[in-house]
Amino acid sequence: MNQLLCANLRSHARRYVATGIAVAISTAFILAFLALGNGIKVVLEDINTAQYEGATVVVSPGKDFYLHDQDGKDSLEALVPTLKNLEGVGAAAPYSYAYLFVSKDGNRSQITAQALMPTPFFTPTPRVGSLPSSPDQIALDEDTASRLGVTVGDVLDAAPIFTNTSATHSVTVCALLPHATLAPETAVMTPQGLKAASQDLVSTSHILIASSDTSPSHEDITALSQAVTTALNGQDLDIQSADAAREHELQKVITSFAQMKIVLLVFPFISVIVAAIVVASTFRVLLTQRTRELALLRAVGTTRRQIRSLLLRETLLVGVVSSALGVLLGLLIAYGVLTGFGVLQVHQALRAVGSPADIGGAFALGTLMTLLAGLRPALAMGRLRPMEALANAEAENTSSPRSHKIALGVSFFVAALGAAGMAYGLWNRGSGSAFLLTFASGMVLLIAMMVAGVGLVPALARLWGLVAASATGKLARSNALRNPGRTASTGIAIAIGVTLITMMSVGAASTKATLETEVYSHYPYDLIVTDPSGVLSEEDLAQMTALDGVDAALGLREVRASVESVHNAEHALNGEQAEGKPGATQSQSQAGAESEPDPEAETDPFVSVQGVPDLTPVAHVPVEQILESHVRVHDDLAENGTLMRVCAEGGSCADFTAEVSEKLPYGQIQISAQALSKIAPQAPISTVVIKTSSEDVEGVQSRLLSLNPSYLVSGPALERQFYTKIINTILSIVIGLLAVSVLVALVGVTNTLALSVAERRRENGLLRALGMTKGEIQRMLAYEALIIALAGSTLGLLLGVSFGIAGTYSLPLEQIDQTIISIPWLILGAVVIGSVLAALAASWWPGHQAAKTSPVEALATE
Repeated sequence: MNQLLCANLRSHARRYVATGIAVAISTAFILAFLALGNGIKVVLEDINTAQYEGATVVVSPGKDFYLHDQDGKDSLEALVPTLKNLEGVGAAAPYSYAYLFVSKDGNRSQITAQALMPTPFFTPTPRVGSLPSSPDQIALDEDTASRLGVTVGDVLDAAPIFTNTSATHSVTVCALLPHATLAPETAVMTPQGLKAASQDLVSTSHILIASSDTSPSHEDITALSQAVTTALNGQDLDIQSADAAREHELQKVITSFAQMKIVLLVFPFISVIVAAIVVASTFRVLLTQRTRELALLRAVGTTRRQIRSLLLRETLLVGVVSSALGVLLGLLIAYGVLTGFGVLQVHQALRAVGSPADIGGAFALGTLMTLLAGLRPALAMGRLRPMEALANAEAENTSSPRSHKIALGVSFFVAALGAAGMAYGLWNRGSGSAFLLTFASGMVLLIAMMVAGVGLVPALARLWGLVAASATGKLARSNALRNPGRTASTGIAIAIGVTLITMMSVGAASTKATLETEVYSHYPYDLIVTDPSGVLSEEDLAQMTALDGVDAALGLREVRASVESVHNAEHALNGEQAEGKPGATQSQSQAGAESEPDPEAETDPFVSVQGVPDLTPVAHVPVEQILESHVRVHDDLAENGTLMRVCAEGGSCADFTAEVSEKLPYGQIQISAQALSKIAPQAPISTVVIKTSSEDVEGVQSRLLSLNPSYLVSGPALERQFYTKIINTILSIVIGLLAVSVLVALVGVTNTLALSVAERRRENGLLRALGMTKGEIQRMLAYEALIIALAGSTLGLLLGVSFGIAGTYSLPLEQIDQTIISIPWLILGAVVIGSVLAALAASWWPGHQAAKTSPVEALATE
């Protein structure tokens, strides 16, 4: 039997190649993901280890510990002198950081700067230059330096992020620090320099304490921890050994990593499912084609058990070889990614990819998947009787119509249950439990529809086949429908990938459109520019308007004013003279008309009154204009309809009807620009609102800052670009990962066509003898591939769009007023075109093999 096994593998090697490729791709995909996950874990572990390097004891704040005292000073840092004087303490330092803006020639970047730690704690090793030694020096991450266009010796302006001050601190770049791809960007300053640059807005997360003994024993660590606890007694502080703190943080890393790993492995397992469909279909047809061979073995005395054993050993050997190749490919891919993108150093990458458990697990999964895929066909061949097999030598569809009807009925019933669960979850959307119910029901519905694809894909193939009106196209349609089970398996494999890609694309586009609509409903413009001085000139506005990427710009004028709730409002509105207001006439008392201050009015503190013009030129959505007789105020100032008097500082007064708005910043009221010009003709521009259609909003921001580095540029467009980048990045990664499953499915297309060519060898020879050219034979195979790909893509698009819409509605976004559905037609078109082109490419080799066979050779009796 071993000799027969070797002979069978040699004679059928070409038919097993495509199957082995599908198994190898899936195995490589799994192992590459596991190795990449290990690489991420190594990076996180190294970051965690460096944070506590050299420390013996760590002091962290408790929940009730006040991080700043009454004078605003750092409470943790204030403990350091006490700790340094303790017996057994070699060094103590706060782990401090601050959020800064650093800018150079109009280019600005946001960084997190850390205070340089003393020996023996961790200090980074510069790639160029030396670490800071004075308050006016900074060591920058290479990526930050590249964005700013600076190098060692250049001078930057640094300022804290969370202030409106125009004051900056000049710092010189003294070193460039190496940047790891997955590690956060770092900047390092001396403690004094960090305080100066941040204007004392420094935060401390914990204090590191090093023992005076370079190698403290367990008893020394315990004694030092006890001494620290005694010295800091009565304060809500968490005091533990550095090893315990490191282990605690490491456990959090491992937990987060495990959750991330589960999410990441979803994509490789999708490719495994697709590969299992392809492999099972291929084995079924391969073994059915060998019924004559197997029947002869049975006729000469081979038992059923021996037949089954022979076929399963063939399957197992294919799985072992393919999985081994997949493991090797996966290791090379993971190593190349980890080192090529600078995620890890060479020795770290070898440690990440060399996990015996991951290598063994991926190999075992690939082998087991292949064995299980070939089990059913092998058992079916083992049950054939010699005479039955000899009478049915041609490979036909072995599945009965009755079994297909039963499968369709059961799958549609399960699909109905899944659809009902999704409908219930959508009806009660808004909570996490409803989202989980919708997600779980959607998975049930997806699986049921894939099973139903046994009937749906051939039906779609029949419809798409009608498009081909030529004789070659009709033959291709007939061939695609000759074995509906095989066509269905191949189409389902394509449909899985297309469904998931379409679902993610629709979901991402709809989520982005929903968030943009929500942002614009509150802030209809893109960017807001202010100056710390509070005043912008007409020249500033003209310069902003002329910038590249600025579609429109409007200046909003603002002035200090007092707001008054007028007495006897009803009488004033009727034109009657109010008591104590000599000279107050109807024309002066009408809302919006200028008047003199009322000495008997209830006067609130000064507020800022902003004149709002027609914002239509800079708005993305319709904006309700302020009536000239109205004033927008907070509900803590007045109720709707209250008569309010606004008196501009250095100007005149006017009466307005209150219009309550909760969107106003504290201490600000709004009137129309026309009304403000009447009571404060000289009111300066305080804010410029900008509309931009540019996708590079950060570039527009940089150009605005080049006009004046002290400008404060913010706005919803930056937020929009931030989450757009995140959504697009995630979508690109997910589509790239899911594309592997489509690649595996296209291996199935090649398999299907190659097997069809082998089955129809004599038929193709007859067609060639009747005058069909080689090109027509190749086109016939291309049409067949096209029909299968379009059938699978159609099913995938229908399911993907439906799941994408349902998923968007099910998201637990409680604060969103309106869910917007956006169908990314360009992406969906690209998915279909890509699938079709790849299917046509997959048909080339089978078509070439079919076309090069001569009619005489094909018609010869075997």
